Amino acid sequence: MGTDPWSAVTAAVIIPATLRAWPESLSDGPLPLLFPTAAGHAPSDTAARTTYFNVHTARVLYSTAEPAPSGFRPSGELGWPPRRGHLWVDASPDQLLPARMTAVEVLAHGAPDQMRAFIVAHLCLPTKDPLTELQAVTTARKTRVGNLLLDLLEGGPGSPLGNSVAELPATVRPFAVTLAIPQDQLPDGPYGPSFPWDPLRQWLFAFASARTSGQFPADPEDTSLLEGLVRLSQDWSALVLRDGAAFVGRVSAADSRYLGGSADAYVRSIYLDAFLLGQIQLEELDTITEKLAHLGGSLDRLSELLSLEEDVRRFRNTYWWQHLTSHGTGNKLLVQFQRQHAMPELFDQVIRELDDYSRQATLRADRQEQQQLSRVNILLSVLTVLAVPLTLMQVMIESGAPRSWTWRWVIIAAAAALLLVIFGRLNRRRRSS
Repeated sequence: MGTDPWSAVTAAVIIPATLRAWPESLSDGPLPLLFPTAAGHAPSDTAARTTYFNVHTARVLYSTAEPAPSGFRPSGELGWPPRRGHLWVDASPDQLLPARMTAVEVLAHGAPDQMRAFIVAHLCLPTKDPLTELQAVTTARKTRVGNLLLDLLEGGPGSPLGNSVAELPATVRPFAVTLAIPQDQLPDGPYGPSFPWDPLRQWLFAFASARTSGQFPADPEDTSLLEGLVRLSQDWSALVLRDGAAFVGRVSAADSRYLGGSADAYVRSIYLDAFLLGQIQLEELDTITEKLAHLGGSLDRLSELLSLEEDVRRFRNTYWWQHLTSHGTGNKLLVQFQRQHAMPELFDQVIRELDDYSRQATLRADRQEQQQLSRVNILLSVLTVLAVPLTLMQVMIESGAPRSWTWRWVIIAAAAALLLVIFGRLNRRRRSS
């Protein structure tokens, strides 16, 4: 084994952000990493990736079927979402980060006026101690804790995005998709040989959690920690956690043609895109649940309820996909990401509560309609009780019979009483039905 235990460690760090404007420096489309082919190499550009994903997913990730509105200007504003752009970074040796940034991507989504986006920073981590650097670039900036990567993307010296990114909240925790390939055989795990997990599972958990053993030690008795394990092949496996995902090779790149050729391109292209879709789903679902919470117990705001129902329909038809591709691996990764965030259960709860709100609103609207009809019926009954006797009086006066006013009043009173009895029986029948 060489000096360093790893031959290569790369990470694609996903950061939710708000844009001030679409970065002018970006080229359109996802990052075109190269795949080895029999004829040489082929880029994983938009055309290639859309053959891997279904139509709905490709539309969200690459805007392949989204028409631009009239008057759309391709630069100087955010544009018609979703919009994907990339930039290769020629990093200088004295750059801000110990890790080397090779490229950056931006995926804008949501309404144009909201300017929501995900930034993906592609990094090469040090092969001697990659976990320490990975932990540094995925730490949320809270009290007395910094993050040089977030500082750089916000417009720090040498920022590849200029001043296009608004200030990030202190609670933002980047999601890292990491690939680690050993130099020779897989090194001993970071938790030591006495730990119940084998070295592969130790490294998978350490890279997926993006924390060193001293910062976030694993609990071997918690069997749920490894539920996100995805076995890719004999050469490598993946683990998906709530705040990150890791792909770790069992053998060296020299002993595996796949790890030495296609693995990095797959991880930082189509597998990364599966997690990007999951991040968009999570953000959209959080927005819906927040609106549902603000709706509260009031059923007077029918327009808000109808708008929320439309948001749920749009989410289901546009974003809520668990079957990305017939190839399988992307589906497994997305399902594990959704499970880590309990997204299926959350969406089912949203549907149940929204249905309950809709039923209550319908019942309330029916009661209000019945009350309105009841008031109208009462008014009509009063008018009828008054109008019919008066009309009868006029007819008797004009015809001259009977001539006695006493008999006339008796006939009018009897007619009014008969009408009251009829209306009373009709109301009782209506209530009983």
